Amino acid sequence: MQIDITGDAGDLKITNTSAFGGVDEDFIVTGAQGDSKLLEHLPIPAEYEWFPRAGLQTGVAELGDLYVALSRDLASGTTSRSDIPTIAVWQQQLFEQIQDSSETGKRINL
Repeated sequence: MQIDITGDAGDLKITNTSAFGGVDEDFIVTGAQGDSKLLEHLPIPAEYEWFPRAGLQTGVAELGDLYVALSRDLASGTTSRSDIPTIAVWQQQLFEQIQDSSETGKRINL
């Protein structure tokens, strides 16, 4: 899996060694600010990992993080995470834009 993000202030690259992430196969984030700069490793801050990782596949731990976010929101009445239907609609629209770009050869700004 690889996601490349190019913005006005720099670039980010998010990769994973396998589609669903095995044990300890977390995302690798690299980035650079400015033109012609080499991408450097950016550690994922511990405050973004809420669910214990010990011995779990990365995909399972990520799902655990979503449940922790949901639990916190329910307990505090906040909405720090998007709901599943909203995420599903956004993801479907993203896939359709990627397919359209692939079929037409046109770059689509997201």
